[in-house]
Amino acid sequence: MPDYRALAQALGTSQPTPQEIERMAALQSPAFGVFPQMKPYRSEQDITASANVPVDLLRGRVAGTRGLFGDVVNQPIPMVRPLQLLSQALTGQQKYPDTEHYLETMPLKSNTPIGDVAGRIGSFAPINPMPAVKGYLSLLGNEINAGLTGQPTRSVIGQMTPKPLQIFIGENAKTWNKEAAKTAVEMEKVGAKPEDIWSATGTFRGAEGKLRQEISDVPAVFREDQLPQTPSLLSVATQYLRDKGVITNPNRDIASIGVSEDLRKEAIDYAKTKLQQMEQPKTLLGNVFEHPELLQAYPDLAKIKVGKETSGNYRGMYNPQENTITTGGGLIGGADQSRSTMLHELQHAIQEKEGMAKGGNPTVMPSIIRKQWSEELEPLQDANSKFRGNLMRLQTASGQQYLNSLDKLSVADNIKPSQVFRFSDWYKYSGDIHDALGKMPTRKSFARDEWLRRAAQIMKQKVVEERPHLLDYKLDEREANNLYRAASRGLDKTRKEAQAFDNIQRKYQELYKMPNEESYMHLAGEAEARATQQRLSLSEQERLAKYPYESYDRPKNKLLITK
Repeated sequence: MPDYRALAQALGTSQPTPQEIERMAALQSPAFGVFPQMKPYRSEQDITASANVPVDLLRGRVAGTRGLFGDVVNQPIPMVRPLQLLSQALTGQQKYPDTEHYLETMPLKSNTPIGDVAGRIGSFAPINPMPAVKGYLSLLGNEINAGLTGQPTRSVIGQMTPKPLQIFIGENAKTWNKEAAKTAVEMEKVGAKPEDIWSATGTFRGAEGKLRQEISDVPAVFREDQLPQTPSLLSVATQYLRDKGVITNPNRDIASIGVSEDLRKEAIDYAKTKLQQMEQPKTLLGNVFEHPELLQAYPDLAKIKVGKETSGNYRGMYNPQENTITTGGGLIGGADQSRSTMLHELQHAIQEKEGMAKGGNPTVMPSIIRKQWSEELEPLQDANSKFRGNLMRLQTASGQQYLNSLDKLSVADNIKPSQVFRFSDWYKYSGDIHDALGKMPTRKSFARDEWLRRAAQIMKQKVVEERPHLLDYKLDEREANNLYRAASRGLDKTRKEAQAFDNIQRKYQELYKMPNEESYMHLAGEAEARATQQRLSLSEQERLAKYPYESYDRPKNKLLITK
């Protein structure tokens, strides 16, 4: 609570009584009181805005009452079409003034988020709940986004939202910490864990192997309202009819009564074509975006041209060929979402400058996957072929050794039963052998040797019937042993590359089966850009304690690296 005794003394008044202190506090408190659980955030709230909430609610109630007829008339349903036509005839306007109109035009409009949402809630009517819903969602979204991205907030929600946001930079940044990077490399050489290197130096390697560090985005300010605006379809179509002399009244537009349907269609078709051909107006990043630390690291980023994203499918996009960024697209979101999108796209611009793994576009994912699949397999093709060849030679030598061993047993004397029983196929064919030879003599004798010799012959016969290709190789014992040793050495030399080849095959087979939207999420550049937004709630100490890959939403070994 403020020190009202000191205030009274400064004003030259007598010492205030406890009752006067309470009244002073009430005048400075939010209209709905101070809740104990919100006490830690009390000092951060806009007290004046909160004190005006009753007026905002009353203003909203009046707007809701005055706009009720307009809310009904403007509903896009057939049963009110006659009312719409009557309203257009009486007012000359396409829409009758509704609650939204009065909320914007009536006196005493609040310029604070809490006042705006109070007015919209006050206007609530079952026939048109959207102003109230819109106000609540707008406040909630704006306050959370402001909190997440380090901008000023005016509510408990905003103050309770974590604020820091980080962006990754590379070795070409003018603010690159060379000493920290040098220490990181030295720690790598002695076998330190990547997580420990990050905690000690704030440096780590990205998916493609390049070093990275991190800077804060808290100081960043994006003035989206200063982006050049694209003319609307309505304004272009209306101007077309004005140029033709069809509309002469400056207060009328294409939707006004008196414009034929044919002319409307002609004007709208013209406007659609013109807007498709029109280049979106843009301005330099430095004119609308403030981020001293980032622009100090990469001064050239200020030369990126920035415009409004007009697509309903994407929030934003970075085009390295044209050096442009668009933001503010999508069906939901506001200025703060556009700021977050801007930082995401700037991460892609840094990736381009540093030669890091890049992002992409969902629509071209199949071609990206095929290209990267081929490129990653290419350097391993020769080693993998040698591995497969040596594996076949090893199997050949092993099979020949197997047959040679059975041949030796089939003519041997003084055979121990274990010499036959140790063969892997004994248990597979022992039933057939007993059926053919009967029970094996238990005592050591010529009869038992003969039984074991015949067993070896039958076993070889069964093996060859099942694997006839084993007869294609005529290698004696020495040749088979030499081939086995040579093939084993060849396998050892190429085993690592062959395993990498198999891992890449499995990875890309899995990626290729995914929907485009999901494989897009596995692009290393996109995962990194999202990670900058995932690390929102981390303080400086928490950031160093949390290894960046813990913020990635896709496994590192399944990331698709494009350069």
